[in-house]
Amino acid sequence: MGYFLAMHRVVALVRPVQSTFELGCAAEVFGLRRNGIARHYEFEVCTQTPGPVPTTGGFVMQVAQGLSALDTADTVIIPGWLPVDTPLPAAVRDALLRAHARGARLAAICSGVFALARTGLLDGRGATTHFARAALLRREFPGVLVEPEHAYIDHGDVATSAGAGAGLELCLHLVRRDHGPDHAALLARHMALPQADEASPSSRGDGGFDGIPPPGGVPQFDSVPRFDSGSQFDGVPQFDSVPPSQDSVDSANSLNSLNSVDSVASLLTWAAERLADPLSVADLAAHLGVSPRTLARRFTDQLGTSPGAWLLSRRVAAARTLLEQTDLPVEAIATRVGLASAVNLRRRFRAHVGTSPGAYRRASRNSPPVSTSAATFSAARTNAATARDVACCGHASTNSDSGRSATAR
Repeated sequence: MGYFLAMHRVVALVRPVQSTFELGCAAEVFGLRRNGIARHYEFEVCTQTPGPVPTTGGFVMQVAQGLSALDTADTVIIPGWLPVDTPLPAAVRDALLRAHARGARLAAICSGVFALARTGLLDGRGATTHFARAALLRREFPGVLVEPEHAYIDHGDVATSAGAGAGLELCLHLVRRDHGPDHAALLARHMALPQADEASPSSRGDGGFDGIPPPGGVPQFDSVPRFDSGSQFDGVPQFDSVPPSQDSVDSANSLNSLNSVDSVASLLTWAAERLADPLSVADLAAHLGVSPRTLARRFTDQLGTSPGAWLLSRRVAAARTLLEQTDLPVEAIATRVGLASAVNLRRRFRAHVGTSPGAYRRASRNSPPVSTSAATFSAARTNAATARDVACCGHASTNSDSGRSATAR
């Protein structure tokens, strides 16, 4: 972890049409002055051609600085890159590579990874992005190890985040890396966000940095399936703009597919209501009336993960909620979520969350109460995640490798 004595200069590289949320994540963390919180960052915005820059929010920004602003940046943020197939201009590529060569770190939020990948700096390295674009990123850049199950991956010199909201997590992670967990926790508390103020050993990315995801977070694949989309909208799964011709769709296969979607959706709900039971993949397959192999194929096609991984993720998410909201001992929580023993819960919990149940409980309670809605957020998380899985079962998805360990929200 490196602590900066001088003001750290963060520059966001924007382009038309600029994603407002992704830019807002960076501005909120690095640019907003807050009473009672030491200011460690200067935040600026630049673009290739200074002047008006339209945004996805319908308004136009006036950006005064050009690419020369990157020459003195300590951190360069690429807050989205839309449309994702937009070529990286040579001048922009050169400016990013110069910044990197002199020691600036480059961080891409969501679709910004497509611009970062075009510099070549991600070749042979892990990167994440919004689950909707994982397959497209993998096709376009076969040299990049695409790991969409992670909320963010930090290699020290370059970092990437998943869908829009994960960009906020990445920015807070960078603050934690620069100025320690106490300052990051204070900033997160001021933003009324769950905090990550305890560190645990990590093998995330190549940088070897410590840190745990904030309480209330989940790995990207736990809550959403993966889609293959070239849409220009961040954070919202999109279908291809030109649907296949009806003549090319076999009606019988379509009916079978719909039945499969409905059956898996009902299975997710059934299983989520029975986490305390010793459910196995064989039990899930038997409930659906299919073989374990068929069940695995349907989960891969519709959710982008395996039945066992999905079931375990739900159990860990339920354990997180109980740790945050109850004083139950770990042994009792393990029984309630179907993990049988405290030893098993601790092992699974550390593998998924990066810290122990006890440390997680303490971290989740360091934040003062904010509102009634904040108090009920965690209780709704497990059910909401399952509901999203159920709602998204009907979309085509792509399988992805689990890859190396990286920080997961």
